[in-house]
Amino acid sequence: EFRRVLFRSGYSVTVNPGEKRVRSYWTFDPHRELRLRSNDEYAEAFREVFTEAVRCRLRSAFPVGSTLSGGLDSSSIVCTARNLLLQEGKQQLHTFSAIFPSLPATDLRGIDERPFMDAVVAMGGVDPHYVHADLLSPLADLDQVLWHEDEAVLAPNLYMHWALYKAAHGERVRIFLDGIDGDTTVSHGLEYLADLARTGRWGTLSREATALSRKVSASFPPRRIIWQYGFRPLIPDSAVQIWRWLRGRTQPLWAANAVINPSFARRIGLEERARAFMQKESAPARTARENHWRGLTSTLIPYTLEL
Repeated sequence: EFRRVLFRSGYSVTVNPGEKRVRSYWTFDPHRELRLRSNDEYAEAFREVFTEAVRCRLRSAFPVGSTLSGGLDSSSIVCTARNLLLQEGKQQLHTFSAIFPSLPATDLRGIDERPFMDAVVAMGGVDPHYVHADLLSPLADLDQVLWHEDEAVLAPNLYMHWALYKAAHGERVRIFLDGIDGDTTVSHGLEYLADLARTGRWGTLSREATALSRKVSASFPPRRIIWQYGFRPLIPDSAVQIWRWLRGRTQPLWAANAVINPSFARRIGLEERARAFMQKESAPARTARENHWRGLTSTLIPYTLEL
């Protein structure tokens, strides 16, 4: 029996008693560039590809569902999927949302996205379902979750996904869409500010930082944006480490994480291993384009989807 394991973005490995074969089934050319005539044409081109990507994932003899967090990623998917299902005369799209109604008002102000969820639901064409995440315990099904994962996991909030998937299973949903990881696809770009600083286009850098500051908040002024995202990435790591040493900030990498036992970290040489890995895998991207390519081909995305 063949067993396929996704271990790198765009690669598969096939293993059986007589064969071990690595195959690249998808590749991304970071040098290819699409040039259109206007912002409207870019928006239309993206909408066409995005709509087709959603359409390709709606074929099912069973109900189709999607997360709906209130964020742009899942909301865009829900609206597009709903419209496609309605056009084809199929049943409504099921949406699944985590809500926290019993939390204090001060906490809700920071996390409550119900108004955005309700705005999408109010447009019709969906069958909404809500999971009361404030009543869930992160430890409730932990043994069962870990049995399925069979390894240590990075996601401490996995219990909420577990509850959402359980609700979807109760509605016989077999296709379950999710907004992860829209940020990597369309919400990149701050590295462009470093590109502007590196190439001496400081007037453009100032205008971009000012516009970004208006979008974010007054607490993030243009001068801070210019330093943090324009000039700070250009400083060599060696200079940063010397500056940290002069200011007495020389704690080892593992010391920032109180979960790791210091004696265990020293015994396995965690500091040296972490630095060797970071030097090999985390050299700073030279351009915004390269950084975007790295995000789209990162092993973190297939790992998260597998998780």
